[in-house]
Amino acid sequence: MDDLGGSTQNQIYRYIAETILGFSEAARKDSKFDEKIKQAVEDFLVESTITMHVYPLQPFSPGINKDQHLEIVHEVTHFEKIIINLFRVHEKRIANKKLPLPEKNAECPYPQILAEIADDFELG
Repeated sequence: MDDLGGSTQNQIYRYIAETILGFSEAARKDSKFDEKIKQAVEDFLVESTITMHVYPLQPFSPGINKDQHLEIVHEVTHFEKIIINLFRVHEKRIANKKLPLPEKNAECPYPQILAEIADDFELG
């Protein structure tokens, strides 16, 4: 594990240390996590139950061109914003520090998956 607080792989780790466990010093991305914080996060994870939800949005197509790929990236990014906003509106705690709003009047590219997520997380 990279020990620096600013590393991408430690975003969840930092969220647990800072937001859940209350270590304000864990917010410093320019320094290493000290042993006390590491142990506290490890203890928290050992005592936790983690459930992962996976929602395939569309089949993988290896032969698509760059424009098609970018269109899919745009749709997925828009969908992520819709989900983040849905969690925010329903006052669900999420690790995201940036809470981008979805584009106004844009249709949801994956309405069936949106309904499934809303149901799974009681966002109705």
